[in-house]
Amino acid sequence: MEQGRRATRHAFSGELHFRSTLIPVDIFTIPEMATVGLMEQQFTEKHGAAMVGNVNFGRLARAYIMAASSGVLKLVADPTGHKLLGIQIAGNGATELVQRGEMAILNDMFVDTFATTIFNFPTMAEGYRLAALDIIHRRDADTALIHVKGDVSLQPEVTAHPWQNALW
Repeated sequence: MEQGRRATRHAFSGELHFRSTLIPVDIFTIPEMATVGLMEQQFTEKHGAAMVGNVNFGRLARAYIMAASSGVLKLVADPTGHKLLGIQIAGNGATELVQRGEMAILNDMFVDTFATTIFNFPTMAEGYRLAALDIIHRRDADTALIHVKGDVSLQPEVTAHPWQNALW
């Protein structure tokens, strides 16, 4: 609809007013897919490694209630794990969930904002919180590594997050 408004405005006044160049991409398939901002591969090719947080829909109470537990929400952040750069979602409601991520990127919100924000429960949007916690956990693990004499071989294998068991 926004594309139509822009085309009409340009046709009648010749003016184009762009509020943002950030445009979400929605694919209305089964399952739905949506993305906004940079994908991990795009960032990696230009700037090196990105920090990524994922949550499978099977971990969301709302997805379980809706019997739609197949899907994933992925947050892409800068290498420090602070600045949010992109969101990719595949699963039920992805095309609606991506809007929250778009607003976060447009407003230069940090990953921690999703972790510290109170989400209604049970909702699919809670996936943002869990994916942000995944990034924070990875970021904290990387920070701990630096303090251990810089020996990367001492990095523990991450199999489960402490907060995962508390949820289910």
